[in-house]
Amino acid sequence: MSTTPSASTNLSEAEFGKRRSRLSMRFLDPGLEQAFLQAYRTDAVAIFRWALILAAFMAVTFMWLDTEIAPNGIRATTIRLYLLLPLCALTWIAVRQPNAEKWVEVISSVFLLLYATCIAAIFVVFEPTIYGISGGVAQGPFLMLMLAAFTLVCLRLVWGLCVSAGIIGIYAYTAWRWGHGDYAEFALLHLINCFTAFCLGAVTCGLFESLRRRQFLTVNLLHGEKERYKNLLCTLVPPAIAQRIQHGESPIADSHAEIAILFSDFVGFTSLTSRIAPHRLIQLLNDLFSEFDAAAVRHGIEKIKTIGDGYMAACGAPVPESMRTTAMVKFGLEMVDITERVSKKHQVPIGIRVGVHSGSLIAGVIGKNRFAYDMWGETVNLASRMESSGVPGRVQISEAAFQRLDGRFAVETRENLEIKGANNVTAYLVTELA
Repeated sequence: MSTTPSASTNLSEAEFGKRRSRLSMRFLDPGLEQAFLQAYRTDAVAIFRWALILAAFMAVTFMWLDTEIAPNGIRATTIRLYLLLPLCALTWIAVRQPNAEKWVEVISSVFLLLYATCIAAIFVVFEPTIYGISGGVAQGPFLMLMLAAFTLVCLRLVWGLCVSAGIIGIYAYTAWRWGHGDYAEFALLHLINCFTAFCLGAVTCGLFESLRRRQFLTVNLLHGEKERYKNLLCTLVPPAIAQRIQHGESPIADSHAEIAILFSDFVGFTSLTSRIAPHRLIQLLNDLFSEFDAAAVRHGIEKIKTIGDGYMAACGAPVPESMRTTAMVKFGLEMVDITERVSKKHQVPIGIRVGVHSGSLIAGVIGKNRFAYDMWGETVNLASRMESSGVPGRVQISEAAFQRLDGRFAVETRENLEIKGANNVTAYLVTELA
């Protein structure tokens, strides 16, 4: 059964069961019930179309026997050709209309009752033979119509009960009104068989509806689990990478020609861990990183990962190449402001160093059971060195990053800076917008 995930998919199937009426089988949650009905009716339309084809086939199957059974059998043939077949055709057109799903139960119920009426008329033509309405042959088609109402047409239990009762009523009234047999014998034999089939069909229909509802819940729960997996995956890797993982791409490795990288680290954090309570420390980090994440979204920055109290971010597509370093520096300056504001709020002396570099690198996903999206290359290393050799409360950028800013920021030059792996490097401390 096709489904549309609802807000209730966070519940377990057992909890869903507690929210279902035992008598009507309806879900007590109106939103859940509406979602089920939409999915059920969509499937019912597709199944009902096949039922119409079968009904049209059955309508003409025995047409060639009509004149053999009775001298006036041509009347039965006329009913088949000019009533049953048009009924099937018109119903087919009705269920092909837009929004037919809303009315599928009404359409199928009316169809079955009209079809039963035409069948009764055909057997009246053959009365008073064994093929007549009070004969033994007539019972079979009405039993098959009840079977269709309870199973093939996919009516829900309440609708199935009403339609099947109507079919029995048409059969009984026609036999009473136009039959020539003993009505007491008819009631004790044929109607008892119909009522027995009615009871068995009702049980079957109820089981089918219960199974359809359980299937609906199961599929909804699977949709919920899939969404939770997707959301969790998006917290581990960027959304674009998460989509590629879901599509089965492996391994994932990309080369980026122009990307801005940022590293940050808190100053005084290590000594702080031994002076304040763990829950206060975690709350401080949570407030800082939560605001960093929100600022990253505003600037078009992609958070890569956190390493302890360190923060790594990148800026690539869809931000234009000419603006990636600028966006990253703005983000770095906001990180400094956020750190100052949050540290005052928590009354904790903590600062932050931020380093930025731009260039080419390789990015990809490593791991099988626990995905990790990471970046490698000299650009990553130099961005990390810009952070480690920086000044607390400032954003330090490399020569390559400075050239990409095109004078948009005022800077302080730091010449002959010694960093790991290189000497006499020129770096710049960003002060403000130029």
